Amino acid sequence: MERVRPATLRAIAWKRFKRNRLSLAGLAIFVGLLVTAILAPYVAPYNPNKMHWGHEYTPPCSRYPLGTDELGRDVLSRVIWGARTSLYVGFMSVALIMAIGVTIGAVSGYFGGWIDELLMRITDIVLTIPTIMLLILIASIFQVRSLNVIILAISAVSWPTIARITRSQFLLIRELAYIDAARVAGLSHSRIIFRHILPNALPPIIVAATFDMAAAILMEASLSFLGLGDPRAVSWGQMLSVGHTVLMHAWWVGTFPGLAIFVTVLGFNLLGDGLREALDVAMR
Repeated sequence: MERVRPATLRAIAWKRFKRNRLSLAGLAIFVGLLVTAILAPYVAPYNPNKMHWGHEYTPPCSRYPLGTDELGRDVLSRVIWGARTSLYVGFMSVALIMAIGVTIGAVSGYFGGWIDELLMRITDIVLTIPTIMLLILIASIFQVRSLNVIILAISAVSWPTIARITRSQFLLIRELAYIDAARVAGLSHSRIIFRHILPNALPPIIVAATFDMAAAILMEASLSFLGLGDPRAVSWGQMLSVGHTVLMHAWWVGTFPGLAIFVTVLGFNLLGDGLREALDVAMR
């Protein structure tokens, strides 16, 4: 039977993805969030840190569509700039998670033996530690609170899932006939891993990375809510931390950043579900 070419597989995956309206909604949310983050300096009505004296806790109106906070700062501008913070943390965290998890999973799954046992026991240890407690511990150890520290903390607790998925794919693919042929041909381990195994293992890894993006954004918001975020950054979690204390008389301060977190995480989860269904054709 004639082998299906990669271009055909991509076409089939895209066709399956387009059939799922929820997946398209997730993609639309992601694209909208990305455009908003990139164009934040141009679409935000005001500087997110500008204080409008005499306009503290102003309800939503024509001048301030989402109202103002306790310092008179425009909530809409801060929500827009918060998208940039969230996406930065999400993308950078996932990049580190992928670098750590794929490396550990690939080495563990390809070589097996005592290397596999050692790396998987380390992975199990990290998985047994409650995520939020480990996040708080790592964030508290560093004296300087910055987005980069938060990214390191999130990456340190989130790589095991990617590592396990990568390992399972490598264990499956390394037993296939064409990998045996590559070994007989004398190809190096690195060439076999990067040219012949990893590309075929990517679909489930990409799907997991999409869910990790949502989780990273949620973790950053949680740390900022607890006061462990970057005080210089405009963060939805930080806004929510202030807003929940004045919810009864200034509901807009916490409601809109909370909705932004909800819609963003929902969008990435819908996108991840759609990718999982669409890429299933490539994983079979």
